[in-house]
Amino acid sequence: MSRTATWTILGSGGGEAAPDRASSGHLLETPETSILFDCGDGVTGSFLRSGKRYEEVDTIIVSHTHPDHICGLSFFLQQLYLARRLRELAVYLPAEAVAGVRSALALQYLFVERFGFPVRFIGLKDNQSIPCNGASIIPHLNTHLTAHRGQPWAAGVENTGESYSFEMVYRTLRFAYSGDIGSLDDLEFCAGCRSLFVESTHIRLPELYARAESWRIRRLVLLHICPGFDTGGEVTGGFSGEVLPAEDGLVVPLDR
Repeated sequence: MSRTATWTILGSGGGEAAPDRASSGHLLETPETSILFDCGDGVTGSFLRSGKRYEEVDTIIVSHTHPDHICGLSFFLQQLYLARRLRELAVYLPAEAVAGVRSALALQYLFVERFGFPVRFIGLKDNQSIPCNGASIIPHLNTHLTAHRGQPWAAGVENTGESYSFEMVYRTLRFAYSGDIGSLDDLEFCAGCRSLFVESTHIRLPELYARAESWRIRRLVLLHICPGFDTGGEVTGGFSGEVLPAEDGLVVPLDR
C-alpha cells in the first residue's frame, strides 16, 4: 500500500485507440486500501509497469460499461486468478451490468466459482456510500448515457443509461473522479474538492476552467485524452489552480 494517499493514472486515453495511452484506468491508494477505478484496454499492462501487485487491489469500481472503461476487466480478473489470490474481491459496477458481466465472464470460461477467492459483484447506487477501509466513495449518477434511452437501437435491451461519477473522502481530503459525463452540471457535487480528475472529451475546457474556479477546485487533472488533443494549448482563463494533462504512469499525491 502507499504510505500516503495517491492517484496513479494507469490509462489516460479515451474511446479512440492511441499508441502511447491505455484506455481509462486509475488506482487510488492509501495506507489502508487500494481501489481500481475503471479497467479499459491496456490497463493490466500499465498496472504491471507501475510496479504494483495484483494482490494489493481490494476493490474494483467501474463507472459505466463503454468498452474503454470495462473491456480490460475480464483480463485483469484472470490475472488475479493466475496470481492465486486468496482475499475476497468486491467489484462495483452499474446494477444494469451485473448479470451481463457475470454471463460474459462465463462465456470466456472465467468461472468465478473456481477462482479460489470470493468475488462479489455489487450494483452501484446513486449517493450510497461505499466504505473502503478508511476511504468513503460516493457514486453520483450522471447523464453520459441518458441520450440512449428510448432510441430505436436500444429497443429490446435492458440498458437504463447508468453512468457514474465519484466523490471520495479520505481523512481530511476530498476529491472526485468524473468518469465520462454528459455535461458539467453532472459535477456540481465537486464544489470544494481539492482535486478533480476529469474527462476532457465530452466537455469544453474553457467552461470547465470557469466552473472549477467557482467550485474552488485546487487541481484539475485532465483525463480521457484522445489522439490529436492539444493538452498544452488550452487557455485556463480565470482558473487559479493547477492543471495537469494526464499521462500513463502519472502519480498524483492527493495531500498536496
